[in-house]
Amino acid sequence: MIKRFAIQIRSFFAENGIRVPLFLLAAALLWLVPEFLNFASFRWFRPRAAISFLLSFSAFLLLAYYLRTILAKVIAFLFLALVSVNMGLLTACLYLWQSDFTVSEFLALTHTSPGEIRTMAPAIMPYVGVALSFFIIACTLLVWGHRVIRAAKRREIVKRVGFITLTLTLCITLIGCPILSLLHRDSRTAERVWHTTPLYFFAAVNEGINIQIRLRQVQKYSSTIQAPTVLPNSTRNVVVILGESARRDALSLYGQQYATTPIIDAQIDNLLIYDSAVACAPHTLYAIPPMLCSALPSTSFNPRDMANNVIHLANLSNIWTTYWISNQGKYGVHDSENGIIAGFSKRQHWMLPTYQHDGVLLPFLDSALHDDSPKRLIFIHLAGSHTPAHDRFPKQFARFTLTDQELADYLNSVLYTDYIIGEIYHRLEDSPSIVIYLSDHGQSRINGHFLHHWSKKGVDVPLFIWHSQSVDSTFKRHGHIQQPTSTSDLFELLKFYLGIQTLDRKPDNTDLTVCEPDNATTYRQLPEGN
Repeated sequence: MIKRFAIQIRSFFAENGIRVPLFLLAAALLWLVPEFLNFASFRWFRPRAAISFLLSFSAFLLLAYYLRTILAKVIAFLFLALVSVNMGLLTACLYLWQSDFTVSEFLALTHTSPGEIRTMAPAIMPYVGVALSFFIIACTLLVWGHRVIRAAKRREIVKRVGFITLTLTLCITLIGCPILSLLHRDSRTAERVWHTTPLYFFAAVNEGINIQIRLRQVQKYSSTIQAPTVLPNSTRNVVVILGESARRDALSLYGQQYATTPIIDAQIDNLLIYDSAVACAPHTLYAIPPMLCSALPSTSFNPRDMANNVIHLANLSNIWTTYWISNQGKYGVHDSENGIIAGFSKRQHWMLPTYQHDGVLLPFLDSALHDDSPKRLIFIHLAGSHTPAHDRFPKQFARFTLTDQELADYLNSVLYTDYIIGEIYHRLEDSPSIVIYLSDHGQSRINGHFLHHWSKKGVDVPLFIWHSQSVDSTFKRHGHIQQPTSTSDLFELLKFYLGIQTLDRKPDNTDLTVCEPDNATTYRQLPEGN
């Protein structure tokens, strides 16, 4: 049957001259454009781009075949209009911000006032032109293609090829995406499906709508949180450095044979070191919220616990000014709950979705330290050692040269984080200040690569607290805490350093519960990892 079908296709081209191949070539080139832009924004080829192209191309063929009907005209108009919007958004994000169209851009657009739109219009208009141009070209090609197909002999071949290709690619998408979500233990099926279509901007729209729903839920409960009692202390600054993907054994502070943390090591007399800290999850999305709010690690979203977060409590004290300085995105499938909690901060600065070296955050810290706030709670969220590690440090920090290049890059990224922490210590050493460093999660080596992993290495993290010489004696704690500790204890630790007292104390995570989107277990039940 396949051989006979191939003969029919060959006969179809032989009998219809040059116009049919020209139309097919033009259609293929048209639908390669969105995938090329997607490639340019991600900087690598994604296999799902091939599926997106086949979906677009086969749908376009079928629309050209059936364009005589009113239903096909309506579907064609809506389809091409949405794809054109996708083109305009992707082009604008690529050339204005060097990124894909993300949840952050969607939320920014939906919260833009008419006045801001007028101000932004000159910058946006060229990309509106891109969308309109694509729409006009696509419509023109579709109408011409309809005429070519209607005039062709054996035109049923076009319909059969279109249906077969569309059916196969839809099956791959609708079966493959849930399987991938199951394998990765996440709930990103809808996002994966949208990203395999030419309407992949809907992935950001879908997640953005979900975030807005969760935001409203959290905001509803935030108004019910009672103002805490605050005990006086002389501390001016409490800085929390949230590291990224730093496994504990990569730091020379914890015994790494290479001197990856020489600056931190030199501060040993001012450090309280947790020898066995365990992250709440092997992924950022589920690791950070339990650190900052009253919830223990869990697979479920609890808006009441999210509202009862340490940033909100600090705000309610009317003593501490809160800051969030981040080298990561505010909202996205990997950041949404973190962004909701961070959004309680009175003063925020977020870098663009594309990572830059963490040194770009230091001027924003300087600005915070020189404002008129009497007391500051400052969160600094690093890019740290996030994959690919070789992009996380300037060339002058490429100190380690090993035959294992990926390991060398990872250690160099830790060395650069050591430099950043040293710069923060230097800015705070003459004021009564506390600095807490911990990583969101660790990494495990799989086939030579550092990856997120459901293992002990995936959640073994560094946690240490530095104090300046001028803090109250109560806070001059140093030495080692050997007892295994969950990073979910950060909530109560911060209350202690801020002097905040509440009626209820967060329960201790004594079992060292670790969670994923659909799974929770204890640390001792995890595999070791590498």
